[in-house]
Amino acid sequence: MDSKIKFHNLVLLFIFQLCLIDSCEAQNNNYIMESDTSLHYIIRASKNQTEKSPVLILLHGYSSNEDDLFPLGEKVPDDWIVVSVRGPYKLNDNSYRWYDVKIVNGKIAINIKEEEKSRKKLKQLITEISKKYNIDSETIIVAGFSQGANMAQSLGLSE
Repeated sequence: MDSKIKFHNLVLLFIFQLCLIDSCEAQNNNYIMESDTSLHYIIRASKNQTEKSPVLILLHGYSSNEDDLFPLGEKVPDDWIVVSVRGPYKLNDNSYRWYDVKIVNGKIAINIKEEEKSRKKLKQLITEISKKYNIDSETIIVAGFSQGANMAQSLGLSE
């Protein structure tokens, strides 16, 4: 089996496993925090500076932050760029969301306008980091946990 196909299958398994994880432990890291774009993010640059690199974009769940999923990037090959993004809406210190969620009449209701704004900001961020870093635009994978997984799916379905 081709190594690229193997890795894509591994990424799909990775996304499935994220759905099963109750929580991911955040770690302190020495990676770069960027805030000069549409959203705050942490990035691990590719070790390969001469060629375009594939990118994995990680989106945290409700009430978490960009540090939550970033340690999972250690499992990604060194020639990939790993970006972990912070949701735009602050709940508390180090606690963010992509959109508001409430229970209304026993049903989950999301703030559609906030979800749409967050999705547009993610699209803008992808454009911004594609210009700033040497990214292979053919291999951009967006994955997340919980609300972040919903954002990844929404972005994928709308693009």
